[in-house]
Amino acid sequence: MIDNNKNVLVNSTGSIAGLNFLLKLQNTDKVMPGKIDFTNGYTNMTNDFKDGTTAMIFQGPWETANILTGSAFTDQANMGIAGIPTGPTGATGSPTGGQSYVIYAGTKHPAEAAKFISFMSSTDSQIAIAKANHTLPTRQSAYQNSDVSSNPVIAGYYAVRNTAVSRPVIPQGGQLFTDFDPNIQAALAGSKSAADALNAVADKWKTLLASGS
Repeated sequence: MIDNNKNVLVNSTGSIAGLNFLLKLQNTDKVMPGKIDFTNGYTNMTNDFKDGTTAMIFQGPWETANILTGSAFTDQANMGIAGIPTGPTGATGSPTGGQSYVIYAGTKHPAEAAKFISFMSSTDSQIAIAKANHTLPTRQSAYQNSDVSSNPVIAGYYAVRNTAVSRPVIPQGGQLFTDFDPNIQAALAGSKSAADALNAVADKWKTLLASGS
C-alpha cells in the first residue's frame, strides 16, 4: 500500500502481479462463486461463507461472532484461521490494525469521556469484550485470563498477528479505500487491467498524501 516514508507502493510490479494472480483465480481457475455483486459485496462474502457456498474468505476477528451463527458452522471447529500465504519473496501480506478510542476536542465533558475510555480499555472490560466477540485484546494482561487464552479464534488470529504487516499509520488512512475499492472492482469486472486499476489508485493516493488532509 504505502510504506513508512509515504511512498506509494500499490502499483509496484509486485502489487500488479498480485492483482493479476487474483484475476487468474477468478477468470481462469473459477474459484469465485458466480457473478460478483459489488453493491453489497461485504455482506454477500460473509453470507456465502456462513452457508458454505465459499470455502475461504479474507476476514478479521470482528466478524467471527456473526460467522459462527452460519449453517456451515454448527460445528464451530469447522472454521480455521490462517495468514495470507507467503508471496514470491517469502513475505506474508496479512494486514494488521485496530480501532481507537477518540475524544472530541470540543467536548463539554472531557473528564467523563476519559473515564469512559479508561473503563472500556481496562483489563476486565477487554476480557469481557474478547469473550463475547472473539476479538483480540490490546492488553497483554487480558491474555492471562484462561477464557481468552484458550479461545481458538483468538489464538488463531493472535498467531497470524506475529507475522502480520501493519497498515500505514497516516492521517489519511481512513480515506485510502475511497479510490482503492472501485478500481479493484473495475479490474475484477474486466473493465480495467490490473496495471490500469492500480495506477489509478496510486495517482489518487499521491494527490491525497500531498494534500495533507
